[in-house]
Amino acid sequence: RAIHLGVNVERGRARARYVFFLSILDPDVISPIPLTFEKLPPPRSQPVVQAIEGEQVVFETAAVSMFPVRFTWSKLQGNLPSSRSQALGHGNLLIKRVRKEDEGIYQVTAHTATTFQERITAFTHLVVHVPPVSRISPSIQIVAEGSSVRIGCETSGIKYHTLSWYHNGRHLPDVTDSMRSITAASCQLPASVRLECINVDNNAGKAMSAMQLIVATPPSVIDHPQELLIVNNGSSFNLRCAMTGRPLPSLAWLHNGAAIQPSDNVIITFNQTTHAGREAVVSSITVQRSNYQTTGEFNCQGMNSISVATSGSATISVFGSPKILAAPPQYGTEGKTTMLQFNVTGLPAPFVEWLYPKSAKLEGRVSKDSDGYLKITSLEPSDAGLYQVTVRNRFGADHAIIV
Repeated sequence: RAIHLGVNVERGRARARYVFFLSILDPDVISPIPLTFEKLPPPRSQPVVQAIEGEQVVFETAAVSMFPVRFTWSKLQGNLPSSRSQALGHGNLLIKRVRKEDEGIYQVTAHTATTFQERITAFTHLVVHVPPVSRISPSIQIVAEGSSVRIGCETSGIKYHTLSWYHNGRHLPDVTDSMRSITAASCQLPASVRLECINVDNNAGKAMSAMQLIVATPPSVIDHPQELLIVNNGSSFNLRCAMTGRPLPSLAWLHNGAAIQPSDNVIITFNQTTHAGREAVVSSITVQRSNYQTTGEFNCQGMNSISVATSGSATISVFGSPKILAAPPQYGTEGKTTMLQFNVTGLPAPFVEWLYPKSAKLEGRVSKDSDGYLKITSLEPSDAGLYQVTVRNRFGADHAIIV
């Protein structure tokens, strides 16, 4: 039942011959070629297809038959991801953005649409690898020099093959592979180091996380303010202080124990420098117009995450004409002793003079103490009145009336 057709074509000297063979099958007489898979192995064999989560995977298949073949895909113990699966030509199946839950055994059935109704089935096993994830928390950690710290690395993924630690890019050979935490004992300088935790999965890639370990030192004063400073009233002066520490301490200036805030009259600056190979912070304070309230102790205080340090004090004395700040009224009881007091500023220390009321008969009952205060004993009614106090030094004088 075969027909052989031949056609000769001539054109000039060129000649060609086309040959066609037409086979006519009688299903009652001749059996067709059996339906077989070309790209998938026989039934009950399960080839493994490897994929990484998030990628796409294509199941390839092909079948040989003399008749048209249709393919049907299904998943054993589950369903195909309908929104992410697509049938391709020649029986292939595409799964987009593959997920871990897509793992499993997939079945493909090939069948012919003829009276023979041939049907064959094959299987393939999909394995999805989840890329590893590693995380060190916190990303920055501060510890005191000489102390111990434990650093943990959290990992995720189905499994990990190698977990390695690196210090500033150098592998830590004393840390066993797959250790999820390490202990840095007796932390020493250099202070700022980078620790890396690398989790490697041979099938799905690797992940790296890093943290910064800062080995901290307490503040240390390397430059104290000048211990004693004498200035004239209205003049300016400058003090300087420097400290080291890790992290660098924040500096603040104190006057008689109270914090000083910058103002039009007070200028405070900060700068960074190095001292003996370590970073240092330098601060200066400038008082542009000193006055009697400026008198007292100045020092600077440094603070970081470890502790607080305070510099030595600079004692400021303001020279100028004396000024009586307060001379309140005084009360006494007849026959008792009283002290006429006042508050005065000015350097050098002023000389004190007193003028008594004419009515007072103070002979033998009055004296001055070391501060110039007037002491009256055995008070009499005639002692009452107005007392004038005068203070003077080489810069000037001041006086006040005390009742």
